[in-house]
Amino acid sequence: MADMQNVLQAANSLFREGNYVQARELYVKAQALYPELEFIAQSISHCDRLLGKGAQAKGLQQQSAVTQTFVPVGTQMSVSARQTSIAFYRIIGNSIDVLHGENQALENLRFQLEHESQSPLVQKNWVLNRIVDRSQQSEIEGLLKSYGAKYTKIPFDLSLFNDLVSLFAVNEKEVQGLGLAQRVRYLSAKSALLNSYVMNNNGARNFSLVSGRRRADWVLPFDGNIFINKINFDRMLAFLSEGRHPGLAYTCPMFRCDTNAIDALEQVDSGDEEPQILFGAMAGMLFDERFVYGRRPKVEMLWRLGAKGPWDSFVDDVFDPERNAIRLNHLYGGHAFNVVRLSTGGDDSSVASAKKRNSVRTEGVVRFFAGLSENYRAKANLICPELSF
Repeated sequence: MADMQNVLQAANSLFREGNYVQARELYVKAQALYPELEFIAQSISHCDRLLGKGAQAKGLQQQSAVTQTFVPVGTQMSVSARQTSIAFYRIIGNSIDVLHGENQALENLRFQLEHESQSPLVQKNWVLNRIVDRSQQSEIEGLLKSYGAKYTKIPFDLSLFNDLVSLFAVNEKEVQGLGLAQRVRYLSAKSALLNSYVMNNNGARNFSLVSGRRRADWVLPFDGNIFINKINFDRMLAFLSEGRHPGLAYTCPMFRCDTNAIDALEQVDSGDEEPQILFGAMAGMLFDERFVYGRRPKVEMLWRLGAKGPWDSFVDDVFDPERNAIRLNHLYGGHAFNVVRLSTGGDDSSVASAKKRNSVRTEGVVRFFAGLSENYRAKANLICPELSF
């Protein structure tokens, strides 16, 4: 890690001096050490663009129009150079019975639109992520339009879902001797392709990351229920507008609330639940889409970043994807500010603990797919007839 940081520091210095040829050589060296980091490739591309075809190594004039907008990896412009911009995404997906109330998504969206602070530096965008219920999606769109809010739709295609179900296969011999909870997890693991398409958890996060990097210095690909109260909204602006940052990814500890009471939520300034993650635009990592909803999709990124928490003691199921060997600890800068997770609107008494929520979530996803496809339901009944789909 130290070798790469030294190489990048030298490359950035050369870049700022206008010595793009030698800077490019060092970026290429850094890329050889860590080929998986996209932002290094972006640095090489910027050097190529500045050099142009047939440019000489020495005597190049800096092209101010470009150098004023491109920040070499590992640095941030000072506030005096220009104001920091923030692309803030909230991803609204499908509701799962028991975990989520019937109108949870709509009510939480209304709360965000009515009570959250605004700033010209913060570009808010809601992502409607493969919502199956057309009437629910229509209501959400109508509310967003009434507030003049920006949103993007990632559409759901039932015919494509049914095509994916045809690829779904179960093996009764593989679950012989397993208890119900393990068989449900087996079904969930076998349904990973369906989960990746319909719930599209990390897919929507990556969509937000890629989109946000094109338009802002910082990207917040947050869950749909997340609310930032005034204390932490101001803290976010102050933190992200600082001239330099030690990292390119930060965690935002989350407070889980039971009811959406604005007076109480404005006082919240703590969090001990699984955090949200914000990224600098130059951070090239993406979420791993093999890790699907209900099976630690965001935790996988926390592992890679080396962000400490209870997830460090999680034990993998035999059906889970293999963890990434890549480590990004050198890009992690610690905690930034706190956020609030609005009420799910579900039966809070039945999902009080994280362990119980995970169990209910896993079964809920299986039931959700069974409600979309008779073919899936028939196959699922072979493994878990007790669930009575």
